[in-house]
Amino acid sequence: MIRHNFISLDRIRLRLAERESRQRENREREQRRREAESPPERETRQRENREREVRRREAESTPERESRQRENREREQRRRESESTPERETRLQQVRTGRNATRMRTWRILENAAFNYDPSADYVSDPSCIIGPMSVTCEHYEAKKWKGEAPGMCCNGGKVQLPRLMDPPEPLRTLLIGDSAEAKHFLTNIRRYNSCFQMTSFGTTKEIRESGYMPTFKVQGQVYHRIGSLYPLPNEEPKFLQIYFAGDSAEQAEQRCKNVPQTRQEIVLQLQGMLDHHNCYFQSFKSAFNNISPEFKVVILADKTPHGEPDRRFNAPTTDEVALIMVGEQHGTRDIILEERSGTIKKISDKHRSYDALQYPLIFWQGEDGYHFELRQRNPKTGMPRNTKISAMQFYACRMMQRSTDFNILLRSKGLFHQFIVGMYAKIQLERLLYIRLNQRTLKVEQYAHLRDAVMNDGNVADIGQLIILPSSFTGGPRYMHERTQDAMTYVKNYGRPDHHLYMQSELDRDTARTICWAKTTGSS
Repeated sequence: MIRHNFISLDRIRLRLAERESRQRENREREQRRREAESPPERETRQRENREREVRRREAESTPERESRQRENREREQRRRESESTPERETRLQQVRTGRNATRMRTWRILENAAFNYDPSADYVSDPSCIIGPMSVTCEHYEAKKWKGEAPGMCCNGGKVQLPRLMDPPEPLRTLLIGDSAEAKHFLTNIRRYNSCFQMTSFGTTKEIRESGYMPTFKVQGQVYHRIGSLYPLPNEEPKFLQIYFAGDSAEQAEQRCKNVPQTRQEIVLQLQGMLDHHNCYFQSFKSAFNNISPEFKVVILADKTPHGEPDRRFNAPTTDEVALIMVGEQHGTRDIILEERSGTIKKISDKHRSYDALQYPLIFWQGEDGYHFELRQRNPKTGMPRNTKISAMQFYACRMMQRSTDFNILLRSKGLFHQFIVGMYAKIQLERLLYIRLNQRTLKVEQYAHLRDAVMNDGNVADIGQLIILPSSFTGGPRYMHERTQDAMTYVKNYGRPDHHLYMQSELDRDTARTICWAKTTGSS
């Protein structure tokens, strides 16, 4: 019996040795065969293997697939557990290298796509061109964003806390969202209707209007708002704020349509009644004129603090805090002073709290406060004010964000919204320029080569004035444009002159088109 057992063990060992020898010979033979393969033969074999594996996996049942995946995970886990420290570091380095190679390969393809356009390429299905739906919601402000957008772009991580703009009353709401001929006429001419009611005039160094399939509103130079006296001079027609004190409602509406052509008097009358009822500036002016005195002036304070509040919140001002009558010169430098009759046109400070509401009464129909210097960031957890001030960019970025629960009258105002954006961007740029002018030493501009060149030139020093150096981070400044020019020259050097003309005709539906990023802006080379 023992002898038979020994024979059986010998036979098992012999069979195992034969199997190992056969498998080794098969591996060596397969290796030699693959080494002798030509590139087309290798591609054919690999394609057949992939197709065979795909067919096998498609034929799998759900339990078989789960069993295979579980075995793969367990086998991979055992392999990683048995790794030594050098082996693990080598594996991780290989993974990082492979990922970087894939990213660089994808980036090179996208970078050169404009220079080597392939009509057969399926750009729509490229993951790098899909930004997905606007499905991310800010936990602090409920703003809707795309996945790749910065979490703090809407409210700076909850530090900028603004009350939401209230839904507009009728008839303004219906005119903004309606589909009637009257609503379409109103939206097409919304800038004209806003001009009928604005209390300040819009001015700029140079205004450019481009019509066509994509109307564009541009300005060059400085943007400013101006305001005149409360009553027109003799033999002059009332304009802007003066119309509010020119007769009854019918006469006011007639004068507005006379000043602004292509407007309908029935729409103007409806909007006029709405603003008389809701706008605190309209109500305040009428209340102030019931108590006029000789040599009076109406003053709109720049930094009025509501009663009982430690600092100015973002609420709409009440009637008694918007404007007051003053005699004499007791007022601040940024207050708006309205005289009874004067031929002088005054500019309003763009940091005045009423700057936006006086110019855009159809957007800020309640007279809500705009941006001013006294706005403070708040603690996201406690809601208490902090010492850090809110910048103009933070304020207006928060105002313009889309929210699923808000009407957001700004985003529905079409051409008026375009004008508002241009004006507020000019305000942001002025604030940045003011910071740069007041912080030249902090920015260490004395180390800039351009400054040394200006000081050492042979021109008249008296003609130079106060020299302000703009850093390269200021968009549109000389140093910024110089760096962008150098980048452009590098592209021309590598890829040739920009002589391509791209034309695209899309037949995608609107929801699909919103999820596709058709162009990617590259940074510095």
